[in-house]
Amino acid sequence: MVEKKSPVAAVKAGEKKTSVEAVKATVSAKKADEVKQAPKAAEKTEEKAAVKTAAVKKAAEKKPAAKKTAVKKTAETKAEAQEPVSSVILQYAGREVQAEDWTRRAKEAWTAAGKAEKEIKAIKLYVKPEENMVYYVVNEEMTGSFEL
Repeated sequence: MVEKKSPVAAVKAGEKKTSVEAVKATVSAKKADEVKQAPKAAEKTEEKAAVKTAAVKKAAEKKPAAKKTAVKKTAETKAEAQEPVSSVILQYAGREVQAEDWTRRAKEAWTAAGKAEKEIKAIKLYVKPEENMVYYVVNEEMTGSFEL
């Protein structure tokens, strides 16, 4: 046998369907709004990132320019501070002796005295060809001589 439903039960069943469908429609509408808003939020984030990137690029462009001028100034001052390369060669009695040899020998005497070559700040050489001697003073504290 078939049961008959009362008209009230039929209306309630219809209301349930309608309310379930209404809820589904509301949920899908909310999801659609979120989907629409998500790209906007992503665009804002991308815009912020683009602004930050632009600021970083501008800062990076400014900094190397300053470094280049600093490097140029440093190179110019170094070039000005450097003296031209010179060499002294003493020629007498058919002999030829370079000043670098005298400096080397004075350094050797300094290190033979048990001191480090790094400690040398100044070397003064006095050449006396008539005596065939070179006299030296290292750091104003050690003196000595050797033959030409």
